Amino acid sequence: DKLRDYQKKVMERSRFDIPALFHIEGLTGALMPEATSFPTGIGRGSAWDPELEYEAGKIIGKEMSAVGIKHALAPVLDVTRDARLGRQGESYGEDPTLVSALGTSYVVG
Repeated sequence: DKLRDYQKKVMERSRFDIPALFHIEGLTGALMPEATSFPTGIGRGSAWDPELEYEAGKIIGKEMSAVGIKHALAPVLDVTRDARLGRQGESYGEDPTLVSALGTSYVVG
């Protein structure tokens, strides 16, 4: 209801009828109360399981869609080989094939 009200206000005030695009963090789940929480990307990457990543993406997508959010800030597709990056835990790891396979599974899910 809240997003619908925001969208209505945005559309009423937009002279070009451009709707707002609502987004939230989706790396470890939809970042909102009551949503399912998953391990970080590096943790899920260590499982080497595209089917499991597909299921996670599917659950996260359903939970976001249920509240009207269509844009997720995920997955992180950086291939991280240097721990100095600082956000290495958000990545699936250092193997480009693994990162590609898991990222694709997440998005398709």
